[in-house]
Amino acid sequence: MLTAPARPVTACPLCGSRKFAPHVDKGDYHYYKCGWCGGAFVHPREPQSFYLNAKTYLTDPEDYIRLIDPRGFYGLLEKFEAAYFRARQNAPRGTLLEVGAGVGYFLFLAFARGWTVQGIETSAKAVEWGRKYLHMELTHGTLEEHPLTGRLDAVVMIEVLEHL
Repeated sequence: MLTAPARPVTACPLCGSRKFAPHVDKGDYHYYKCGWCGGAFVHPREPQSFYLNAKTYLTDPEDYIRLIDPRGFYGLLEKFEAAYFRARQNAPRGTLLEVGAGVGYFLFLAFARGWTVQGIETSAKAVEWGRKYLHMELTHGTLEEHPLTGRLDAVVMIEVLEHL
């Protein structure tokens, strides 16, 4: 039986719709599925400091790297490029920004496929690892701290949207 959260949810944080339904409870967290955009979201949402202080790739990129298979990023890149080229009538690859780039695996693959890439990441340790081992152009911080300049052809937030 799903229980009501202490603070009621008033709208989907992804699209703003009020058409959502309880999906599942996991401990103190309630998951909802939006009937409008199809997105799933959690309530209550933790403040950013909760994630920044957790032992994850943010603090231990070596541990994160042991847990993931970088080949999964290749599949994401394939899907992204298919949608990009369809929407842009087969336009050439351009400049791509990844917000929440982690250690830069997705950027590394995109670069190898001809994209001009840059990434922004909140974890100083992940940025350091990506610069050292993948030689990616990664900026440490948030998008609010580093406003965009210049023209971008694509922006991806693969590891960010799941947290919103």
